[in-house]
Amino acid sequence: IPADAAAVGVLDLGQVMKKMDYEKFTETAMFQDMIADIEGDNAEYLQDLMKNPKNSGIATNGKICMYVNMESQDELSVSFLLPIRSLKDLEAMFDKAAEKDDSPFKNIMEGEGFKYIEDSKNDSKISLGWNKKMLCFSISEKQNTTENLKEVFDIKRKESIMTNKKFKADKSEGHDFMLWVNSTPILEAVMKDEKMAKQLTQPLFF
Repeated sequence: IPADAAAVGVLDLGQVMKKMDYEKFTETAMFQDMIADIEGDNAEYLQDLMKNPKNSGIATNGKICMYVNMESQDELSVSFLLPIRSLKDLEAMFDKAAEKDDSPFKNIMEGEGFKYIEDSKNDSKISLGWNKKMLCFSISEKQNTTENLKEVFDIKRKESIMTNKKFKADKSEGHDFMLWVNSTPILEAVMKDEKMAKQLTQPLFF
């Protein structure tokens, strides 16, 4: 997560699943109704994944992170980071998804040290990238997917949010969920917009 992220969310998935006793939850009527509603060619496979989420290859005892990058009001990205437990299981899940005729997993591309798929929606790029350790789902207004994902996977610790002492202290408190907002990049992005900056600097009269 870059040091200049405008907002960061951290969900301790392992802690939450332990508290809710996920194994017992799978035996409840609510859970049975949820998996019964899954339809399609891969319904049985998806139902099994919900019953045994570890089979997805994601480290369910780890933390899921979300962050927002805001270079300007019109150029922002939202990314979700998930730790990988087993790359083999993760790619087996993608291979299963590729069995559908219109699946984007039929066109997996190679980046520098990672693989990815991409799609476009309106003016945004939707991408899913992964390496041996991490899976990244990103919605970005940057049109270069490889550049956006390279920034995610190549970031050095000295350039990361962990250099922010306040964030590091808040994260160390061990909450199930934390949402941390940094006003500096938000204000910088807003002030780049001349119209918005002018409005903010106008005196207010009551």
